[in-house]
Amino acid sequence: MLELAASLGDVMDDIERIALHVKNIGKFEDQWRQMRQRNPEEDKIHSNYVEEFGDYMQTAKAGESRILAL
Repeated sequence: MLELAASLGDVMDDIERIALHVKNIGKFEDQWRQMRQRNPEEDKIHSNYVEEFGDYMQTAKAGESRILAL
């Protein structure tokens, strides 16, 4: 029984960490979206970033899906 409680505690810790990362990615995306609206040059920077490093919003969506699965 103690092992189950410890495992559930670990899962809850993981959920909290994933949720924090997803929330932070969302905040950064909101800020960057506002910057892109004010400055069209930011669109190029954003496109270059996504091309080089991948679509970080896909990571956020995967995190949300993982939270739901847990």
